Amino acid sequence: MADDGLGDWRFEAIATIAEDIPEAYPGGPSHKAGARLLLTTVTRNAKGELVGFVTPSATALALNIAITAAKKAQEVRPNVPYTSGPSPDGPVLSVPAGSSAALFDYFEHCMVSVTFSFQALESFCNHSINRNLTAPLKVKRRRGEEILSVEEIERKLSTEEKLGKVLPKILGVPTPSGKAVWEKLVQLQKVRDATIHLKGFDQYPMGNMETHSLFFQLLNHDPLEFPDAAIALINYFHEDRAKPRWLSMTLMRWSDEMMRWGQMMRWGR
Repeated sequence: MADDGLGDWRFEAIATIAEDIPEAYPGGPSHKAGARLLLTTVTRNAKGELVGFVTPSATALALNIAITAAKKAQEVRPNVPYTSGPSPDGPVLSVPAGSSAALFDYFEHCMVSVTFSFQALESFCNHSINRNLTAPLKVKRRRGEEILSVEEIERKLSTEEKLGKVLPKILGVPTPSGKAVWEKLVQLQKVRDATIHLKGFDQYPMGNMETHSLFFQLLNHDPLEFPDAAIALINYFHEDRAKPRWLSMTLMRWSDEMMRWGQMMRWGR
């Protein structure tokens, strides 16, 4: 990924000072034009001491975890061997018990990627709502319209409602619902829900091949689809707006990954 010389790409916010800032008092700090200006967090540790650090973008952190896990899953998958043999239902491809470690590693990496791909969307929604909505908003829900505060929207609405109804209103873009990026969300959410809310049939379908377990879904998806869905939808809301630095850097990194795996990225509506 290209280096813009401004530091870690996961910074929440970064700018450069336009002109020299002299010291406010004798011996006080001064800053030269071009110096970095970073959003920082100050908190207290268990001992009560003040601790400061550069504030990360929670969305960028989640995307990084998702991308890293998807890459690991891609790397592990070719190590899963299949053998052909008989079964009561006919010929079957099976993974030998002695090779289960590679398969289980693949499942674990996929589960991490799925979880944090969706987490990236959740944090993106809540951050966007918190920063852009300054008054209660009327939202159409199944039981009718409700007027909700910022805190109520973050707490009560599903990620799907935030992406399909709230963000389009406050960011002034058409709803992504019904578009190609929305179908990616639908697929991601299906696997994410199975991962987070593991029902019995998600773990083992009791011999019913028509019931698609979580592991069936993981085997039938390219792991890169998970972060791709999150990145594409986040980018959708910035197609006609200035992109935060972390998103621009993510897009460059993701394009490199797609090139590496011989795939083409398609952004668009």
